[in-house]
Amino acid sequence: MNSMNIKKVLVVDDSPTDRYVLTSLLEGEGYAVETVESGNGALSKIREGQPQLVLLDGAVPGTSGYQIARQLECDPDLKDLPVMMYGAREHGADCVWALCQGVRSYVVKPLDPEELLTKIGAID
Repeated sequence: MNSMNIKKVLVVDDSPTDRYVLTSLLEGEGYAVETVESGNGALSKIREGQPQLVLLDGAVPGTSGYQIARQLECDPDLKDLPVMMYGAREHGADCVWALCQGVRSYVVKPLDPEELLTKIGAID
Protein backbone atom coordinates (compact mmCIF):
# COMPACT_ATOMS: atom_id res chain seq x y z
CA MET A 1 0.00 0.00 0.00
CA ASN A 2 3.08 2.28 0.22
CA SER A 3 3.04 5.08 -2.33
CA MET A 4 5.76 4.62 -4.91
CA ASN A 5 6.78 8.29 -4.71
CA ILE A 6 6.57 8.99 -1.00
CA LYS A 7 9.27 7.43 1.14
CA LYS A 8 9.83 10.01 3.89
CA VAL A 9 7.07 11.38 6.14
CA LEU A 10 7.15 14.08 8.81
CA VAL A 11 4.51 13.63 11.54
CA VAL A 12 3.58 16.83 13.40
CA ASP A 13 1.60 16.03 16.55
CA ASP A 14 1.82 17.08 20.20
CA SER A 15 0.61 13.70 21.49
CA PRO A 16 3.45 11.26 22.20
CA THR A 17 0.97 8.41 21.86
CA ASP A 18 -0.23 9.57 18.44
CA ARG A 19 3.36 10.12 17.27
CA TYR A 20 4.28 6.61 18.42
CA VAL A 21 1.24 4.99 16.80
CA LEU A 22 1.71 6.84 13.50
CA THR A 23 5.45 6.16 13.44
CA SER A 24 4.90 2.45 14.08
CA LEU A 25 2.19 2.22 11.43
CA LEU A 26 4.13 4.10 8.76
CA GLU A 27 7.49 2.44 9.45
CA GLY A 28 5.72 -0.91 9.25
CA GLU A 29 4.69 0.07 5.72
CA GLY A 30 8.23 1.02 4.76
CA TYR A 31 8.15 4.78 5.23
CA ALA A 32 11.00 6.66 6.92
CA VAL A 33 9.37 8.76 9.62
CA GLU A 34 10.50 11.82 11.54
CA THR A 35 8.39 13.55 14.15
CA VAL A 36 8.04 16.97 15.72
CA GLU A 37 5.75 17.86 18.62
CA SER A 38 4.85 21.46 17.89
CA GLY A 39 3.94 23.66 15.02
CA ASN A 40 6.75 26.03 15.90
CA GLY A 41 9.37 23.43 15.09
CA ALA A 42 7.64 22.01 12.04
CA LEU A 43 8.83 24.46 9.39
CA SER A 44 12.50 24.18 10.32
CA LYS A 45 12.17 20.38 10.47
CA ILE A 46 10.59 20.42 7.02
CA ARG A 47 13.45 22.48 5.60
CA GLU A 48 16.10 20.33 7.30
CA GLY A 49 14.58 16.90 6.74
CA GLN A 50 12.97 17.46 3.33
CA PRO A 51 10.07 15.05 3.84
CA GLN A 52 7.96 14.00 0.88
CA LEU A 53 4.75 14.19 2.92
CA VAL A 54 3.75 16.14 6.02
CA LEU A 55 1.15 14.44 8.20
CA LEU A 56 -0.19 17.19 10.38
CA ASP A 57 -2.48 17.37 13.40
CA GLY A 58 -4.65 20.43 12.90
CA ALA A 59 -4.52 21.30 16.59
CA VAL A 60 -0.81 21.25 17.40
CA PRO A 61 0.32 23.88 19.91
CA GLY A 62 2.16 26.99 18.79
CA THR A 63 1.80 27.57 15.09
CA SER A 64 -1.39 25.68 14.24
CA GLY A 65 -1.61 23.00 11.60
CA TYR A 66 -3.66 25.37 9.46
CA GLN A 67 -1.00 28.07 9.72
CA ILE A 68 1.72 25.58 8.79
CA ALA A 69 -0.26 24.42 5.76
CA ARG A 70 -0.80 28.01 4.64
CA GLN A 71 2.89 28.88 5.09
CA LEU A 72 3.87 25.87 3.00
CA GLU A 73 1.35 26.79 0.32
CA CYS A 74 2.76 30.33 0.12
CA ASP A 75 6.41 29.25 0.02
CA PRO A 76 7.62 28.83 -3.59
CA ASP A 77 10.14 26.19 -2.48
CA LEU A 78 7.61 24.16 -0.48
CA LYS A 79 4.25 24.75 -2.14
CA ASP A 80 4.32 21.37 -3.92
CA LEU A 81 5.02 19.42 -0.73
CA PRO A 82 1.92 17.30 -0.02
CA VAL A 83 0.26 17.91 3.34
CA MET A 84 -2.31 15.62 4.90
CA MET A 85 -4.14 16.85 8.00
CA TYR A 86 -6.15 15.03 10.62
CA GLY A 87 -8.57 16.35 13.18
CA ALA A 88 -11.55 15.60 15.36
CA ARG A 89 -14.46 16.60 13.12
CA GLU A 90 -15.51 14.87 9.92
CA HIS A 91 -17.60 17.27 7.90
CA GLY A 92 -17.20 20.49 9.79
CA ALA A 93 -15.48 23.71 9.04
CA ASP A 94 -12.14 22.17 10.02
CA CYS A 95 -12.02 19.97 6.94
CA VAL A 96 -13.10 22.74 4.59
CA TRP A 97 -10.68 25.20 6.15
CA ALA A 98 -7.83 22.70 5.90
CA LEU A 99 -8.48 22.14 2.21
CA CYS A 100 -8.60 25.93 1.68
CA GLN A 101 -5.11 26.16 3.21
CA GLY A 102 -3.66 23.82 0.62
CA VAL A 103 -4.02 20.52 2.46
CA ARG A 104 -4.46 17.67 -0.03
CA SER A 105 -6.37 15.31 2.20
CA TYR A 106 -8.10 15.34 5.58
CA VAL A 107 -8.82 12.38 7.84
CA VAL A 108 -10.81 12.20 11.05
CA LYS A 109 -9.63 10.99 14.46
CA PRO A 110 -9.58 8.34 15.66
CA LEU A 111 -7.49 7.47 12.66
CA ASP A 112 -8.39 4.37 10.70
CA PRO A 113 -5.02 2.89 9.65
CA GLU A 114 -6.39 1.47 6.41
CA GLU A 115 -8.03 4.76 5.41
CA LEU A 116 -4.88 6.71 6.29
CA LEU A 117 -2.61 4.42 4.26
CA THR A 118 -5.01 4.44 1.33
CA LYS A 119 -5.09 8.23 1.28
CA ILE A 120 -1.30 8.45 1.54
CA GLY A 121 -1.03 5.98 -1.31
CA ALA A 122 -3.34 8.14 -3.42
CA ILE A 123 -1.07 11.18 -3.15
CA ASP A 124 1.18 11.57 -6.16
